[in-house]
Amino acid sequence: MVARAEASFARGDYADASAIFQRLTMAQRNNSMFWFNYGASLLELGKYDDAINALRYAVRMHGKLRYPAALYLAEAYRRKGETNHANVVMHWLLRQKSMPPQLLEEILQLNERLAEASRSLGDFDELVNLGIWEYKNHRYALAYSYFNGALQIQRSWDAFLLIALTKIELGKI
Repeated sequence: MVARAEASFARGDYADASAIFQRLTMAQRNNSMFWFNYGASLLELGKYDDAINALRYAVRMHGKLRYPAALYLAEAYRRKGETNHANVVMHWLLRQKSMPPQLLEEILQLNERLAEASRSLGDFDELVNLGIWEYKNHRYALAYSYFNGALQIQRSWDAFLLIALTKIELGKI
């Protein structure tokens, strides 16, 4: 049954995959792989609330798919339009110490999409606050991205100063 669900997901039949993974989660409630795949299927179907519930359950299980489930959870929040929740999950992920490099790259890409969404919404204060958070945590490239986005929304001395400080840390000045 697992192979059929995985095959359905691989060929883009998310409805079939989610139906099978849902049955599997009911049969084995403590299997984080089933919850993760169920949530991923629901995410692809655009059933964001259900996807969020399944992925949150997978994250709480502390299994080997905890970080990928959190990444998908952030994406579900992003697609639903809840960027504040997505940012909370992303900040939690970025604070984790033992992140596989490939997953870290995906996290950084999603973080950039969230910053882009904030820029498009014109949320200057949120971008500055996210940049300050990243700066304090010595993630200067991310901080620069946020500060630069804030500057695109609103020209301010604060944004110029924060960009200059970040460039110093990056060795660009």
